Amino acid sequence: MRTRSPDGTVSILLLAAKSHGLLILFLGYFQTIGSAKAGAFSVPSTFPSVDVFIPTYNEPIDVVRRTLIGPSRSSIPDKTVYVLDDGTPP
Repeated sequence: MRTRSPDGTVSILLLAAKSHGLLILFLGYFQTIGSAKAGAFSVPSTFPSVDVFIPTYNEPIDVVRRTLIGPSRSSIPDKTVYVLDDGTPP
C-alpha cells in the first residue's frame, strides 16, 4: 500500500492562498475606482480655531524659544499658543 505525499495538499493550499490574495487585490481595485471618479474634495473657506499646548518641565529658555517658532510660523489663521509651565523656572 502506498502512502500519500503531502506535496499535493500543500500545493492546493498554496494555490488557494494565492487565489484569495489576488481576489482581495482586484476587489480593492474595484472598490477604489469609484472614489477616484468622485473628484477632489473642497477646502472650506473658514477654518476652526486651534489651540496649541506646549508643556515644559525645566527646559532651558532657548529650547522653549525654538519650540515656539513652529506654531508661530504655521499658516493657521486663528490659533492660540499656550506654554504650560511647571512653575519652577523664573
